[in-house]
Amino acid sequence: PTEGLPVRVSVNREDYDVGTVAYDKTNTSIVIAGIALGIIAALVVGASLALIVMKHLKAKKQANIENRLSTVLSRARVGSHLNSSPTDDYRRGFHSGQTSGSGATTFQGLLYSASYDHLAAPLMPGETVSMVSLNTDLLEEVNEVLIPAEMLRIEENQIIGKGHFGTVYHGFLIDSMKQETHCAVKSLNRITDLGEVDQFLREGIIMKGFHHPNILSLLGIMLPKEGLPLVVM
Repeated sequence: PTEGLPVRVSVNREDYDVGTVAYDKTNTSIVIAGIALGIIAALVVGASLALIVMKHLKAKKQANIENRLSTVLSRARVGSHLNSSPTDDYRRGFHSGQTSGSGATTFQGLLYSASYDHLAAPLMPGETVSMVSLNTDLLEEVNEVLIPAEMLRIEENQIIGKGHFGTVYHGFLIDSMKQETHCAVKSLNRITDLGEVDQFLREGIIMKGFHHPNILSLLGIMLPKEGLPLVVM
């Protein structure tokens, strides 16, 4: 009852009324509020820890990818017949009339290769490849970094380097103010199936978030209506 319950104490067979005991609703509210706050605090701490762990794992994964690529590129530069300087950027090596050879600089971008013998596999001509035949999800990712053809000028006589499947050229990105930015344009000239085009594009997309002194970051991708894509760095 709201008025409380009577309390009686017996001493030597004599009963004494000492008062009443009432239910304190205030303390109950405090206990409930404390429990609720404790649960909320635990959820916040748990979510924060999960977020920190996820960020750490993502950063570790990205660092591992960049370290592996840096190792591959370092080995490639050591075995290259082109002269290069560890302190030089590929943009400083661009001179009018320069072609591939002893005066060219080494391209420090991604090296593309397949897992089997390229020379033994039959090649597909680039003009037979249409971009609409590529993976839909991949095209959606590429769409975020697409560069219109009119914004890219390639110096086809200025070669930075060559590989099994493509050539890297000097080029220029042209913005809306007609300002030109020097860049490297990676092409894919030799393929045996469309899966290699997918891999070539995915490697370019991976470079979008790179911030490493030995690896160029992605500036964009140009998809021609016919032929093979170009990765701009």
